Amino acid sequence: MNLEVASLNRNNNFNFVRFVAAFAVLYRHMFDLSFGVPHTADPIEKIFSFSVSSIAVDAFFFTSGYLVYKSLVLRRNLISFTMSRILRVFPALIIALLFSIVVVGGLSSSLNSLDYFTSTEVWSYFVNNIFLFDGVIQYYLPEVFTDNPYPNAVNGSLWTLPGEVHMYILIGFFYFFGVTESKDKVSSICLFIFFIYILNHIGVFNLDGSFKIYLKFFVMFFSGVLYYLFAEKIKLNLYLFVVAMFFLVFFFNNSFVRILYPLLLGYVILYFVFAVKGKVLYFNKFGDYSYGIYIFSFPIQQLVIYFLIANESFTFKYALIISAFLTLLLSIFSWHAIEKPVLGLKKYFS
Repeated sequence: MNLEVASLNRNNNFNFVRFVAAFAVLYRHMFDLSFGVPHTADPIEKIFSFSVSSIAVDAFFFTSGYLVYKSLVLRRNLISFTMSRILRVFPALIIALLFSIVVVGGLSSSLNSLDYFTSTEVWSYFVNNIFLFDGVIQYYLPEVFTDNPYPNAVNGSLWTLPGEVHMYILIGFFYFFGVTESKDKVSSICLFIFFIYILNHIGVFNLDGSFKIYLKFFVMFFSGVLYYLFAEKIKLNLYLFVVAMFFLVFFFNNSFVRILYPLLLGYVILYFVFAVKGKVLYFNKFGDYSYGIYIFSFPIQQLVIYFLIANESFTFKYALIISAFLTLLLSIFSWHAIEKPVLGLKKYFS
């Protein structure tokens, strides 16, 4: 079947894909947080020469581009779209920030409680990380995790959230100025971004720092948009899926494969989302735990490592298992107690 027909079925594997991606980030972060940076401990990275967390973040941006643009086009209502994005991102983020301040910082800061909670750095942590629009993230809390192998950082996962929000704002502007009314205009923008990505990759110019990071965000997000735009022409074929997987796994660092990487990864994701059936679809009965895993995992991992080291009982596997378990519990709570109820308010803005 083609992608357009397949996407009509709402019983798909998006929740499962994002769940796996979120845990891939947790898994890869555990090496950095346990051994510091740089390190060579991740066996997957040793064998295949790629970071699973980097691919997971790319998967998040791709699926976001596909789903968020689809939501905007189908809603045709900028207020509804804006409120949906706000309700999806900020309520759970507020709880995650308060959790980091009160629980994580309160338990691990070397300052006494009065000095800690009256510190300006505590409240600047909340303010700087809730206003994602300016791209400024504060990773530290006063005297928290100063002796961890990866010192001071409380929630390193937050670095991608400003990029996500900026993508939402950008396509909101596209809708406001009528760009989304023309498939040709939107596809031209997508292809232009891909062209810039190719030029940077082959060395015509070399972006670095935040420019290079944002180019990656753009190309993954708008690859998702491009797949949505041409869904009626894209066939979900098992052989193409296997070929795409083969090149991604075994030829990841090949220059030509790297150029096609956003499209290859996108095809693999969408094939798995819409073409794979069976018991994996039962996962949808649980909910979408990926965002909770993403925003809670880093501070939980740091806290677990902090206590295990303090008690001289640290092992990598022990820290990973405990962190994964606690993160899953918090993400389940976040979805059922915060995210899902708040998302129910979207109907009032339709």
